[in-house]
Amino acid sequence: MVSKLYWPERSRVPEPAILGMAREAGKGNRHIDGHLPDLIYTHDFHQYSTTRIRILLGMKENDERVLRLIVFRRLYPITDLVGAEFWEAFWECFRCHLHLWRSGIRHCDISVSNLMYDKATNCGVLNDFDLAQLRDHPCSNRTEWTGTMPFMALDLFWKAARDGKVEREYRHDAESFAWVLLWICCTYKDGKELPKRPLEFIQHDPGTTYEKKLTFRAYVEDYDVGPTASYDRKFYDAACSVLRKYVTRHHNAGCRGYSRIGEKIAEPNLLELLPDEPAAIEAELQLYRNGVASAGLYVDL
Repeated sequence: MVSKLYWPERSRVPEPAILGMAREAGKGNRHIDGHLPDLIYTHDFHQYSTTRIRILLGMKENDERVLRLIVFRRLYPITDLVGAEFWEAFWECFRCHLHLWRSGIRHCDISVSNLMYDKATNCGVLNDFDLAQLRDHPCSNRTEWTGTMPFMALDLFWKAARDGKVEREYRHDAESFAWVLLWICCTYKDGKELPKRPLEFIQHDPGTTYEKKLTFRAYVEDYDVGPTASYDRKFYDAACSVLRKYVTRHHNAGCRGYSRIGEKIAEPNLLELLPDEPAAIEAELQLYRNGVASAGLYVDL
């Protein structure tokens, strides 16, 4: 077992509640059932809420956070897997996310550490729902700027998105999976992260992270960055193919990115963006099918 102790905002839908809804959505759905973390115990320590602490210290109250303990059955990093086992577990996480999204549960934080696997079943598990949003819940802020910066979609670095004016769409999380796949292939070997990373997406500010992500083609093409010995070259080629499409589409949408002088992000041409509807989701899936096929592989989506 493993425990998670953290201070979530009380206004958010609790992670245990979201997991309960995800399990309901997974009944009879093989793409969800068996691909979620097993919650064993949860408890909120209201006596240690930030509001209570601030009152006792004579400080101004702000958005309340509560100390929460969650106990899960232990999972293992997907980066422990290699070859066909890794490939299958990765797409199991992708399909689980897809079917949850269609059910109104939006993960919104796709990252390396949130893709796990279950040693008992060897199945991929989509983990960590503390930033997840619900499509039809009044407490979910669907324009909140959340995620892990190195893996966030390029569009989410627009000023409008960072200011909380852009609703999270399926394409944003879908793009994150491609950044994660590229990162794993290039920076992990034998289950360990390389001490010197060949990619520089991890930065301290959104502007630098955004610029580094935009130049990924220079890294993979001009500097011949490739996969480690633990991952098939085709996995890496598939990630690069998908990301080239996302970068091209991002540019075509009219975003110029950060200005070196003004440190501001240009506004996008919103007319070229697709809404979050079944046709838009299918467009993202087709983008992945084509990218994977161009690498000589196949994925069932």
